[in-house]
Amino acid sequence: MPQGTHKSRSDDILHEIAQYQQIIDSLRAEIHEYKKTLGSISPQITQYQQVIASVKSEIAQYQSKITDITSQNTQYQQIIDSLRAEIHEYKKTLGSISPQITQYQQVIASVKSEIAQYQSKIADITSQNTQYQQIIDSLRAEIYEYQSKPDTVISEQAQHENMDLPGDEIEYNNDSPQTLSHEDTQDEQTLQSLSLHIAKLKRNLESII
Repeated sequence: MPQGTHKSRSDDILHEIAQYQQIIDSLRAEIHEYKKTLGSISPQITQYQQVIASVKSEIAQYQSKITDITSQNTQYQQIIDSLRAEIHEYKKTLGSISPQITQYQQVIASVKSEIAQYQSKIADITSQNTQYQQIIDSLRAEIYEYQSKPDTVISEQAQHENMDLPGDEIEYNNDSPQTLSHEDTQDEQTLQSLSLHIAKLKRNLESII
Protein backbone atom coordinates (compact mmCIF):
# COMPACT_ATOMS: atom_id res chain seq x y z
CA MET A 1 0.00 0.00 0.00
CA PRO A 2 1.42 3.40 -0.90
CA GLN A 3 2.35 5.83 1.87
CA GLY A 4 0.12 8.59 0.50
CA THR A 5 -2.87 6.35 0.85
CA HIS A 6 -2.11 5.71 4.53
CA LYS A 7 -1.82 9.40 5.18
CA SER A 8 -5.14 10.14 3.54
CA ARG A 9 -6.80 7.45 5.56
CA SER A 10 -5.29 8.81 8.76
CA ASP A 11 -6.47 12.32 7.96
CA ASP A 12 -9.99 11.06 7.43
CA ILE A 13 -9.94 9.28 10.76
CA LEU A 14 -8.61 12.35 12.55
CA HIS A 15 -11.22 14.48 10.86
CA GLU A 16 -13.94 12.03 11.90
CA ILE A 17 -12.63 11.99 15.47
CA ALA A 18 -12.66 15.77 15.53
CA GLN A 19 -16.30 15.72 14.43
CA TYR A 20 -17.14 13.22 17.11
CA GLN A 21 -15.36 15.40 19.64
CA GLN A 22 -17.40 18.40 18.53
CA ILE A 23 -20.57 16.40 18.83
CA ILE A 24 -19.57 15.21 22.29
CA ASP A 25 -18.73 18.75 23.38
CA SER A 26 -22.01 19.98 21.99
CA LEU A 27 -23.91 17.23 23.79
CA ARG A 28 -22.09 17.96 27.03
CA ALA A 29 -22.96 21.63 26.68
CA GLU A 30 -26.58 20.68 26.04
CA ILE A 31 -26.57 18.37 29.05
CA HIS A 32 -25.12 21.15 31.14
CA GLU A 33 -27.96 23.44 30.02
CA TYR A 34 -30.51 20.78 30.84
CA LYS A 35 -28.94 20.35 34.27
CA LYS A 36 -29.11 24.09 34.86
CA THR A 37 -32.72 24.16 33.72
CA LEU A 38 -33.52 21.13 35.85
CA GLY A 39 -31.88 22.77 38.84
CA SER A 40 -33.99 25.89 38.35
CA ILE A 41 -37.28 23.96 38.03
CA SER A 42 -36.60 21.48 40.83
CA PRO A 43 -38.25 23.73 43.48
CA GLN A 44 -41.28 24.08 41.23
CA ILE A 45 -41.38 20.32 40.78
CA THR A 46 -41.24 19.93 44.56
CA GLN A 47 -44.12 22.38 44.93
CA TYR A 48 -46.09 20.57 42.26
CA GLN A 49 -45.46 17.29 44.05
CA GLN A 50 -46.67 18.80 47.31
CA VAL A 51 -49.77 20.17 45.60
CA ILE A 52 -50.39 16.77 44.02
CA ALA A 53 -50.03 15.07 47.44
CA SER A 54 -52.43 17.60 49.00
CA VAL A 55 -54.93 17.12 46.19
CA LYS A 56 -54.70 13.35 46.57
CA SER A 57 -55.35 13.69 50.33
CA GLU A 58 -58.35 15.94 49.67
CA ILE A 59 -59.65 13.51 47.08
CA ALA A 60 -59.31 10.70 49.62
CA GLN A 61 -61.35 12.76 52.13
CA TYR A 62 -64.04 13.41 49.51
CA GLN A 63 -64.10 9.72 48.66
CA SER A 64 -64.56 8.90 52.37
CA LYS A 65 -67.36 11.47 52.63
CA ILE A 66 -68.99 10.09 49.50
CA THR A 67 -68.88 6.63 51.05
CA ASP A 68 -70.53 7.93 54.24
CA ILE A 69 -73.14 9.86 52.26
CA THR A 70 -73.87 6.80 50.15
CA SER A 71 -74.43 4.78 53.32
CA GLN A 72 -76.73 7.50 54.70
CA ASN A 73 -78.61 7.66 51.41
CA THR A 74 -79.15 3.92 51.60
CA GLN A 75 -80.58 4.30 55.10
CA TYR A 76 -82.77 7.20 53.96
CA GLN A 77 -84.03 5.15 51.06
CA GLN A 78 -84.93 2.32 53.42
CA ILE A 79 -86.77 4.76 55.70
CA ILE A 80 -88.61 6.25 52.71
CA ASP A 81 -89.64 2.78 51.53
CA SER A 82 -90.84 1.91 55.04
CA LEU A 83 -92.84 5.16 55.30
CA ARG A 84 -94.39 4.59 51.88
CA ALA A 85 -95.45 1.10 52.93
CA GLU A 86 -96.93 2.52 56.15
CA ILE A 87 -98.80 5.21 54.19
CA HIS A 88 -100.14 2.50 51.89
CA GLU A 89 -101.44 0.59 54.91
CA TYR A 90 -103.06 3.74 56.31
CA LYS A 91 -104.73 4.38 52.96
CA LYS A 92 -106.09 0.85 52.95
CA THR A 93 -107.35 1.25 56.51
CA LEU A 94 -108.89 4.61 55.69
CA GLY A 95 -110.60 3.11 52.67
CA SER A 96 -112.07 0.35 54.82
CA ILE A 97 -113.38 2.74 57.51
CA SER A 98 -114.70 5.37 55.09
CA PRO A 99 -118.18 3.74 55.01
CA GLN A 100 -118.20 3.70 58.82
CA ILE A 101 -117.22 7.38 58.86
CA THR A 102 -120.09 8.10 56.48
CA GLN A 103 -122.48 6.23 58.76
CA TYR A 104 -121.16 8.12 61.80
CA GLN A 105 -121.63 11.40 59.96
CA GLN A 106 -125.20 10.43 59.12
CA VAL A 107 -125.84 9.46 62.75
CA ILE A 108 -124.33 12.75 63.94
CA ALA A 109 -126.51 14.69 61.48
CA SER A 110 -129.58 12.78 62.69
CA VAL A 111 -128.68 13.41 66.33
CA LYS A 112 -128.14 17.10 65.61
CA SER A 113 -131.53 17.27 63.93
CA GLU A 114 -133.12 15.50 66.91
CA ILE A 115 -131.35 17.87 69.31
CA ALA A 116 -132.66 20.83 67.29
CA GLN A 117 -136.17 19.41 67.61
CA TYR A 118 -135.73 18.99 71.36
CA GLN A 119 -134.38 22.52 71.63
CA SER A 120 -137.42 23.78 69.73
CA LYS A 121 -139.70 21.78 72.03
CA ILE A 122 -137.87 23.13 75.09
CA ALA A 123 -138.33 26.64 73.76
CA ASP A 124 -142.05 25.98 73.27
CA ILE A 125 -142.36 24.42 76.73
CA THR A 126 -140.47 27.34 78.24
CA SER A 127 -142.85 29.74 76.56
CA GLN A 128 -145.81 27.70 77.80
CA ASN A 129 -144.33 27.59 81.29
CA THR A 130 -144.02 31.35 81.22
CA GLN A 131 -147.65 31.61 80.23
CA TYR A 132 -148.63 29.07 82.91
CA GLN A 133 -146.64 31.02 85.49
CA GLN A 134 -148.44 34.20 84.52
CA ILE A 135 -151.78 32.36 84.78
CA ILE A 136 -150.76 30.90 88.16
CA ASP A 137 -149.71 34.32 89.45
CA SER A 138 -153.00 35.79 88.21
CA LEU A 139 -155.03 32.95 89.81
CA ARG A 140 -153.13 33.28 93.08
CA ALA A 141 -153.85 37.00 93.14
CA GLU A 142 -157.52 36.29 92.35
CA ILE A 143 -157.68 33.60 95.06
CA TYR A 144 -156.13 36.00 97.52
CA GLU A 145 -158.82 38.56 96.66
CA TYR A 146 -161.57 35.96 97.04
CA GLN A 147 -160.10 34.71 100.32
CA SER A 148 -160.09 38.23 101.72
CA LYS A 149 -163.67 38.98 100.60
CA PRO A 150 -165.49 36.63 103.05
CA ASP A 151 -163.67 38.14 106.02
CA THR A 152 -164.45 41.63 104.74
CA VAL A 153 -168.13 40.79 104.13
CA ILE A 154 -168.49 39.11 107.53
CA SER A 155 -166.81 42.04 109.27
CA GLU A 156 -168.99 44.57 107.45
CA GLN A 157 -172.16 42.53 108.18
CA ALA A 158 -171.30 42.28 111.86
CA GLN A 159 -170.66 45.99 112.07
CA HIS A 160 -173.97 46.70 110.31
CA GLU A 161 -175.97 44.43 112.65
CA ASN A 162 -174.30 45.87 115.74
CA MET A 163 -175.15 49.36 114.63
CA ASP A 164 -178.88 48.45 114.16
CA LEU A 165 -179.37 46.63 117.54
CA PRO A 166 -179.34 48.02 121.12
CA GLY A 167 -176.53 47.00 123.43
CA ASP A 168 -178.53 44.42 125.45
CA GLU A 169 -179.78 42.82 122.27
CA ILE A 170 -176.21 42.63 121.03
CA GLU A 171 -175.25 40.59 124.09
CA TYR A 172 -178.34 38.43 123.66
CA ASN A 173 -177.63 37.85 120.00
CA ASN A 174 -174.05 36.83 120.84
CA ASP A 175 -175.33 34.15 123.25
CA SER A 176 -178.43 32.86 121.45
CA PRO A 177 -179.21 31.65 117.89
CA GLN A 178 -180.27 34.36 115.43
CA THR A 179 -183.06 34.28 112.94
CA LEU A 180 -181.69 34.90 109.42
CA SER A 181 -183.28 37.79 107.54
CA HIS A 182 -183.57 38.07 103.76
CA GLU A 183 -180.28 40.02 103.62
CA ASP A 184 -178.56 37.44 105.78
CA THR A 185 -179.72 34.71 103.40
CA GLN A 186 -178.30 36.61 100.45
CA ASP A 187 -174.99 37.09 102.27
CA GLU A 188 -174.87 33.42 103.11
CA GLN A 189 -175.50 32.50 99.49
CA THR A 190 -172.77 34.92 98.41
CA LEU A 191 -170.31 33.30 100.83
CA GLN A 192 -171.21 29.81 99.59
CA SER A 193 -170.77 30.92 95.98
CA LEU A 194 -167.39 32.45 96.81
CA SER A 195 -166.32 29.26 98.59
CA LEU A 196 -167.32 27.13 95.60
CA HIS A 197 -165.51 29.46 93.23
CA ILE A 198 -162.38 29.41 95.42
CA ALA A 199 -162.47 25.60 95.53
CA LYS A 200 -162.77 25.50 91.73
CA LEU A 201 -159.82 27.88 91.36
CA LYS A 202 -157.76 25.74 93.72
CA ARG A 203 -158.52 22.63 91.65
CA ASN A 204 -157.54 24.44 88.47
CA LEU A 205 -154.36 25.65 90.10
CA GLU A 206 -153.46 22.15 91.30
CA SER A 207 -154.09 20.69 87.83
CA ILE A 208 -151.78 23.29 86.27
CA ILE A 209 -148.99 22.79 88.79
